[in-house]
Amino acid sequence: MLFLFVWFSGIVLISAQFTRETIYHSMNDRGVYLPDDYNSDLPPAQGGPVPVDLRLRVLQIAEINDNSQTMTVEMSVGLTWTEPRLLFNNIFDWESRKLIKTSDQLIQHLWAPNLHFLSTERMEKISTLKNTGTVTIFRNGTVIYDSSIRLTVGTCVMSYQNYPMDSQLCRVLSVSHSNSIHEVVLRGSISYNTEFQRPLQYKLELRHLPDNYTFMVMEDAMYSVQGFEVRLDRRLAPMLTRMYIPTQLLVFTSWLAFFVPPEVVSGRMVLLVTLFLMIINIGISVEKDIPICSNMTAAHIWLLGCHIQILLNLLQFSFLLFTMAQEEKVKEERGRGLPLSLQSLPGSSTVDSVSLRHQAVQAKRKELKEIIIKVDRRSLIVFPIVCLLFNTGYWVHFLVSK
Repeated sequence: MLFLFVWFSGIVLISAQFTRETIYHSMNDRGVYLPDDYNSDLPPAQGGPVPVDLRLRVLQIAEINDNSQTMTVEMSVGLTWTEPRLLFNNIFDWESRKLIKTSDQLIQHLWAPNLHFLSTERMEKISTLKNTGTVTIFRNGTVIYDSSIRLTVGTCVMSYQNYPMDSQLCRVLSVSHSNSIHEVVLRGSISYNTEFQRPLQYKLELRHLPDNYTFMVMEDAMYSVQGFEVRLDRRLAPMLTRMYIPTQLLVFTSWLAFFVPPEVVSGRMVLLVTLFLMIINIGISVEKDIPICSNMTAAHIWLLGCHIQILLNLLQFSFLLFTMAQEEKVKEERGRGLPLSLQSLPGSSTVDSVSLRHQAVQAKRKELKEIIIKVDRRSLIVFPIVCLLFNTGYWVHFLVSK
């Protein structure tokens, strides 16, 4: 057993030495050496915090997930710092080459900022045919590390009360959590190429982080933070054609019922019930896409307002049917229960009770018919006014809130 342990330990030491010599040989071919006492865990000693330039080149915002409140970004990350501990081979043709490039395997043996993106749910490196990143070294010791990533972050502050006229805010925050702000200071810059941006349900605006987000305190230490924030303004056009215009047209169509004679019960009832079922169906289809929210959204309020307007139209017609039933009841009972008033006709005796009852019936029926006509005429004025007031209050409130 002792022999096997010694043999295995020797194999591991030889492999580690071979790997290190391979890296040294690879760097030697390119004119760069690592000193024997190089410690990749320690930042370059420069008498203060190491300035690291962080360049974030956003290719596109790939996806915005409302339900999980996440944002997926495809971007290129560039880190630049100075490493004075590197040794250079002066025989190497630095005058013509100026710099050397190698694969990102070298970054494992160099000190580099241990960059961490906060609230990362998923991160993938976008690889090329050969590698997933490049390391560029200049003669003055400047090191540039470039890599392309696809990042999904959950640092989004989302509220859907104004949906679908809502505005959201997502942030991409990166911190070198292995080194405090006294050891590493991140200096950031961002760029955004809109040519590669795919169409989304939001209008995008990339901005630099506010000053109060450029640092953070964790475990009694302060760390430098860099990144960017994205303002998301939801596009209203899809919901206009899908919800607002169709439901409003259904409300307008329900007013046509006022031109249908109340006696045509089947025609008027079929129209209103069909419109009510149609607006319910639109509400169900829209509800599937409304993000999860603990409160009512602007979409819920709009759908509820349109439902109520058509429902009030149904209630108005129900009142007309009740009034028509009362008229029919007076006709069938021939005035029984109606108050009778004696009338004297010129040149004749007092009208008998039968004639009085007939006149009372006719007067009551005429009164009920006039009520039906007045309700329909006034509804044709009141319902559009209610719709106008609802639209004015709704759009003013939510557009101002936006």
